[in-house]
Amino acid sequence: MSNRTKFALVFLIVNLHLVRNLSLVIYLSVYVPMVLVILVAFVTKIYHRERAGIGSMFFVWIGFSFSALFVSLLVISPAGAFTGFTRFLFAAPIFMALVLYTETADEFRSHISTFVYFFAVASLSLPLQFAVGPISWFAEASQRAGLERYSSLVGSLTSIGVIVGSYLVLVQGAKSRAKFLLIVGMVLPAVVSLNKAAMVNIAIAILGLILLNWRSLSRVFLAATVSVAVFLLSYSMLPVVQERIDASLQSFGLQTNSSAIIRDDVNVETSAMERIVDLPLANFRALGDLHSPLSYLLGGGFGMGNTALVPVGDVLAPMAHNQYAEVVSVFGLIGGVVLVLIIARIQVALVQRWKARLSPSFGPLAVAFFIFVINSVFANGTLYQPSAASVFFLAMFAASSRIFSRKPENSGSRSAVDLR
Repeated sequence: MSNRTKFALVFLIVNLHLVRNLSLVIYLSVYVPMVLVILVAFVTKIYHRERAGIGSMFFVWIGFSFSALFVSLLVISPAGAFTGFTRFLFAAPIFMALVLYTETADEFRSHISTFVYFFAVASLSLPLQFAVGPISWFAEASQRAGLERYSSLVGSLTSIGVIVGSYLVLVQGAKSRAKFLLIVGMVLPAVVSLNKAAMVNIAIAILGLILLNWRSLSRVFLAATVSVAVFLLSYSMLPVVQERIDASLQSFGLQTNSSAIIRDDVNVETSAMERIVDLPLANFRALGDLHSPLSYLLGGGFGMGNTALVPVGDVLAPMAHNQYAEVVSVFGLIGGVVLVLIIARIQVALVQRWKARLSPSFGPLAVAFFIFVINSVFANGTLYQPSAASVFFLAMFAASSRIFSRKPENSGSRSAVDLR
């Protein structure tokens, strides 16, 4: 079995997490053995001093995860503590699999292909429900603007919107001849998902792709022209697409011709202020409710922010909708600052490796991770939700592995690969 196949199996098992809603027994019977096998192989590699130069970031990350587990055991139930701990490290096998099954920069690009193919296919499960109705074992559908808002195989209702920009840019770093189809397969479900974040993410991703291809803008122009044509055709011919796009545009304060849309969404300015100011402050104040001077330094554990989806009785603070605020409330000032610095260090390392032209994947990955970093200001769960956390661990590996310090895979243009 090839390294690409082995990695793909690990990636799929992690990211098909919604199967647990269909049968928790079946899912755990696959996920748990996979984790044990990967963990044993990973530890064995470390024991034999074959760390492949992965540095210390991953181990620091794991260390603070255990510290948050310890704090959680002191302030909430054991069930809640281990629920949070498990969810926070749920996608960690992705990192370990990258260490075990990546020997060359070319193999790394093949793994990125696994990322983007899965996300495109999983995204298409959202518009599929227009025809077949809600799928029972997906996250529960809801209403927005009087329209049905579906989730997808990616995860929760907001999952596509929060991370689609990163995956759109990652398409350029993948080894694939179907880049345009992958982009369309991601964009169309995102624009009809009734997520404001999806519209913003797509716009940022377009800017990122222009940056990556600034020396060959003709290809970007051609791809953009075809994409716009497909978009306008879908908008004009499919009412279900038109009304959902109009609903998203109206949430940005833009006027449309659709008079039947119910305007029940919070406007962008109010939503942004809640995520940047109000909810972070509410989380920080909630640390005072623990009545311990150490709570500000060590955090309140996984009951804070409620992204870990602990039992209702273990929830200590409202959902922050801001990953950085939640990191500080969960891990305290000490752990929170260290983890945020790790995120910053990953970003810097990716840009440095992009400039050094160590692999065609580094430009797209640096931009994709930057989109992840921006999204984390306005969204919770980017370090928990598997599709987003997978991007995080992909970036961590790329920022630290020594396999990229070998002879560059491509010493040519920094624009890496085109969008054909």
